[in-house]
Amino acid sequence: MTGADMQIAEIEVQGALQELYGCGRTGRGRSRLSEVTLLGSGYEADVFAFSLAAGAGEAEALVLRLYAGEGAGEKAEREYWALRRLRAAGYPVPAARLFRRERSPLGRPFVVMERIDGVNLAATYWPAKGEEHRALAVLLYRLIAGLQALDAGAILPESPLAGTCDPYAAIDQEIANLARLLDRLQGSEPPSLHGVLAWLAERRSHVPCERVVAIHGDFHPGNVLLGAGVAPTVIDWSNLRLGDYRAELAWTRLVTGAGVPPGRAEVELRVYEELMGKPVPEIEVFDVAACARLLLSVLNSLHFGAARQGLRAEAEARMRQDVGFTRRIAARLQALTGRRMPDLDDALSALLE
Repeated sequence: MTGADMQIAEIEVQGALQELYGCGRTGRGRSRLSEVTLLGSGYEADVFAFSLAAGAGEAEALVLRLYAGEGAGEKAEREYWALRRLRAAGYPVPAARLFRRERSPLGRPFVVMERIDGVNLAATYWPAKGEEHRALAVLLYRLIAGLQALDAGAILPESPLAGTCDPYAAIDQEIANLARLLDRLQGSEPPSLHGVLAWLAERRSHVPCERVVAIHGDFHPGNVLLGAGVAPTVIDWSNLRLGDYRAELAWTRLVTGAGVPPGRAEVELRVYEELMGKPVPEIEVFDVAACARLLLSVLNSLHFGAARQGLRAEAEARMRQDVGFTRRIAARLQALTGRRMPDLDDALSALLE
């Protein structure tokens, strides 16, 4: 997005917010709105900051997450209720103010929440090494452990896994979700990916779920904010689901461990095990599922457009820029399963180059 595009977008958003809050186009009315600024554009949403004051009251700093792509309304609603329930449970998230799934004056589903005055953990996490990395990993994985300690059914009561007694329901859901992503490729998929799902199915009986937990779905340093005088705060809850705790660990280590010195992901696993006081069994099964999930998302987005994956169109360009990361994930998948997948490598080459 160019500077001019950003300016137009901010003007359009300001006008829609003024209408939403009854400020009027001149900014006069029951509320006063100011300082509308584009903070950034992620894979799923455009994020704007703004300030809102009711009458003569003090202005509150707020954030607008404006969703795009298939399933945008569902994601907005999920994030809003996730923030409400997590905050009620004492978990550190921004306070949700309102959301619109349909009939939005902004033309897209959105959530408004409080703005946390802080810096992103990613700024220090990615370059950290040695003991500094370990200390930051303790912070990150303590937040993950805290989420897993909550009553999952209270956080997402509508989930089919809420209250289940089936120890294999979580891994069955994981495999079923991957199968749906594979089916969406409509025959254009590398055949070796069917072998990956078979590899997972063969190990299903090895990974019973001790207890279903709430899973953020994209827990990494970029979704943790550090502010003076406030607890570290976790953001971006549109992918919240219930599942096996190892699915969250595998995804986080996939994101934080790829493209960095070898062994970093294993350091993070040891940090988590020390925090919990017990080993994590059969994590490799969930590592494979995480790799497959990422690669299937990339293949679907580049074949049929990112919007079909519930992502902004600009996500396609970012995926092409991250070609090295994607290739490392493909190599890791092959190493974990012990299967060579030249058709996968060829498919990624055709789409990414």
